[in-house]
This record gives sequence, structure tokens and C-alpha cells, in this order.
Amino acid sequence: MKKTDHRIVVIVIYVDDLIITGDSDADISDLKKLLKQKFEMKDLGELRYFLGIKVIQFPKGIWLLQRQYALNKLSEYGMTGYKPISIPLEQNVKLSADEGDLMEDTTMYRHIVGSLIYMTITRPDLSYVVGVVSQFMQTPRKPHLDAVRRILRYIKHTLQCGIFYEAKSQLQVHGYTDADWAGNVSDKRSTSGFMFSFGSGAVSWSSKKQPIVALSSTEAEYRGATIAACEVVWLQKLFSDLGQSVDAPVVIYCDNISSILLVNNPVYHARTKHIEVHYHFIREKFLAKEIDLIHVSTEDQVADIFTKALGTDKLRKFRKMLGVLEVDLSLRGSVENSSSTS
Repeated sequence: MKKTDHRIVVIVIYVDDLIITGDSDADISDLKKLLKQKFEMKDLGELRYFLGIKVIQFPKGIWLLQRQYALNKLSEYGMTGYKPISIPLEQNVKLSADEGDLMEDTTMYRHIVGSLIYMTITRPDLSYVVGVVSQFMQTPRKPHLDAVRRILRYIKHTLQCGIFYEAKSQLQVHGYTDADWAGNVSDKRSTSGFMFSFGSGAVSWSSKKQPIVALSSTEAEYRGATIAACEVVWLQKLFSDLGQSVDAPVVIYCDNISSILLVNNPVYHARTKHIEVHYHFIREKFLAKEIDLIHVSTEDQVADIFTKALGTDKLRKFRKMLGVLEVDLSLRGSVENSSSTS
């Protein structure tokens, strides 16, 4: 980053691919000239494609999607002829590490799951299901492969979906946190999920199994909220570096009232003494007015999408709340015909 007065220029680098952005065309042009004096490089113009991610820029906002990457993977894994489906994992389905026949070709399974992990860059709605199938990388079985193929069929159904950042949306950070208590059938650990939006679309999200077994739903939700609070600290520093300081407390929505009361109450009750000290980090941030934990109805708890398999209606609703929308059909030509840029 380079900051001058009230202007900023940012370079994003991955090996030999660069994105240069900022709020001053003159500063960006000067930087390009300087780089060309030191390195052999090609200026591909406005950003359209980067590391498999399609970028559509137009007056209403910016779309990020991986449609072509998904099509390539569907073809590579022989899934183009399969019928699309509307949900990536059936509700109440619990995959086990010990049930089903072992696969002979484990390499193929790992390749597919690796590709799916990369798809979550622009598809937060895939995070939970991809996290589930990635737990069986060492010894995958037939039911695990069936689950992976189902995810690919869901991707085929939602090929046009990507994260949309609306130009005129209010630039305010807010998030959601949730946990599915003892959801894992093998070890009874809980799955935590959170997401944070800046404007109209998600900018940070996570679906991860907790490291230890929680003894109650309150404990699972409290640990999940603490993980979300840690993410707030990182986001505040990131936005500050980019000249977008987050001054007001970041609102985190939680659907567990007991966890909210625990954050508000500085007294250690007997039933919470077993919770490790570092998980009480969220209390410190709450008292410092850096975050604000607010109750939200389960029906509007978008972080549910990171902790469990959902039905069609709820999945579609939460996908929209994440900012994952279908690309406007009027832009289809620019999706298909645009060239690579770095």
C-alpha cells in the first residue's frame, strides 16, 4: 500500500499476477510506469479475470464469480450430463468416517474436494458442505463420493451465482454467528460458523469444527461468538489499513439468548468455569464497545448456512443475504467473452 495525503494505491500480488487499485488514476498510472522500469510486465487493462475468478464491473456494482472454473471442473469430473439439484446436501444426513465401502481411487476424491475448496472463494454457501466432505480426505468411502457428486450437481444448478457488491449500498460492517451443538456424529464436536458483510455482500466467512467438545448449546454458541469476535479485530485492522476505519461497535447477530447474557454478565458462574479463559475474550471486546452482540431470530440467522444442511427455501433466502446472487442476464455477454486480466 502507498498512502499520500487522502489518496491510496493498493497492490495485490500472487506470484507474478498483480492487481493494482486505488482512488487516484494518476497515482496508479505512475506506479505502473515505475514497475515497468524495473520489471518486464504486461498491462492487461481493467480487471476482468484473476486466478479463476471472473470480475464484472459495471455502474451498479461488482460481481465476483467462478462460472468458467466450475464448468471446467464439471467437465473434468464427468458431471456435465448429470441433472442439477437445488440443495448440496440433504437435511439431517450425517456422514460417518466408518460407514460404506472404501474407495479404490482416493486421488480423484481429493482432487474434487480441493477444487470445491477453491470454489468457496466466491461461494460462501458451499462452505459448510465442503467442510464436511473435506474431513474424509484420508480414507474416503463411497457415501463421501456420492456427497461430493451431489455438491457438483448443486454447483451446476447455480452456475450463474456469485457475490455481488452493490455500488450504492451502505458501507457498514456487521456479522452473524451460529453453532450447531454436537453436530458431528463421530466425535460430537460442534460446528461454528460466522459471516461478516461490508456493504451488500459477504467479505469474510467461516465454517469450522470446534477443537473440543462443548458440554451445552450455550457453550458451543459462546465459543462460536468468541471466534467471530476475533475476526472482528482482524477486520478492523484491515479496514483501517485501507483507510476505512470502523469507529462504531461492530454488530454481531446471535440467535442464542444465553450466550448474549453470558457476554453481558462479567460474573463467572459455576457452569461456565470450565470454559477456557481465552474464550472470554469476547467479554473484553464487548466492554470496550468494539462489538455489540444482538439477538436475531433463527429464521433470519444467516450463519445457519455455515453450520448445517438446509432446505431449499432457507438456503435460497440465506444465499441472498450473503450477497450470492445470479448474474444479471443482460451481462451474460461480458461473462462469456471477457479476456483475462492481471
